[in-house]
Amino acid sequence: LAYTWQPYGGVGQTVVVSPTVSTIFTLSASDGTCANSTTLSLFAQPSPTLSIAANPTIVCPGDAATITVSGASIYSWMPTSSNSSVVVVNPVTSASYSVTGTNSLGCSSIASQFILVKSVPVFSISSTNSFICKGSTTTLSALGANSYSWIGGPTNPSWVVNPNSTTTFSVKGIYPNMGCASTQTISVV
Repeated sequence: LAYTWQPYGGVGQTVVVSPTVSTIFTLSASDGTCANSTTLSLFAQPSPTLSIAANPTIVCPGDAATITVSGASIYSWMPTSSNSSVVVVNPVTSASYSVTGTNSLGCSSIASQFILVKSVPVFSISSTNSFICKGSTTTLSALGANSYSWIGGPTNPSWVVNPNSTTTFSVKGIYPNMGCASTQTISVV
């Protein structure tokens, strides 16, 4: 027997189809003398249309971004494991977050949201003298960022200090065009 399927034009007893809309398939069979046909209806259920958004979409390393999705009944996120329509992520490198949404008919769609992680300033900190006598001074200097903020001190690259005991000093370096900051420390004995 020769079998022909329409509308896809497949041949043979079995064909694999992936209709995106409800479709009526017609199977025609012939032995060379006689022919017959029958129909089969496949109802294509609609897949969910997912809407996904993040706030913010650009963060500093480790900062939080909230990603929200809607349009389905059940959700499954990757690489984070959550079944909620809202997830909070804290990426340290840029990453794409994907969610599979399934509707009440059991059909699924996938949506993705990219979170860009900005670079942090890489800068150095030094002291003219790491070991000083009590009451003496040393100059701490930071180099490599656009602006600085010493914890408990000035907002310029250098700071003259005269600690009475071993002290650890911290400075935050900021790149305004990146909006991110990092902190370096140095100890004076």
